[in-house]
Amino acid sequence: MDDSRDRRAGPRRCVTMACLFETPRSAGHGLVTNLSQEGAFVKTSDCPPLGASADVTLRLSPGVETRVAARVVHTISSRERPELSPGFGLRFLRFGPGERRHLEELLETERSRFVLWSAPPADCGRSSRVPQ
Repeated sequence: MDDSRDRRAGPRRCVTMACLFETPRSAGHGLVTNLSQEGAFVKTSDCPPLGASADVTLRLSPGVETRVAARVVHTISSRERPELSPGFGLRFLRFGPGERRHLEELLETERSRFVLWSAPPADCGRSSRVPQ
């Protein structure tokens, strides 16, 4: 794969926010370090496989969480790329009713350049599927 080619559809913001992800075979948590309206990069050592579907809960700010259905489109393992932080890239597919608005509002604010919410989502550890 040619990593020099940037396939991102929209501008991204550097952030640090907790997230919970659940795939059909596993669940985990990580830190979103890169966010746009189309997707995110999740820093974690528990990477789901490339192509996996995932339900993701993002903590956008205290008391504001957004759930989104996504697909894993990129993975980085410390074994394959020891110079990079392990994690995976997501492409957002579906948001719950009204939830895209929360993400859009965050990305529009100037303060979103350096967001830091480190607490895990409230439903961390509970199964919570994104509405179909």
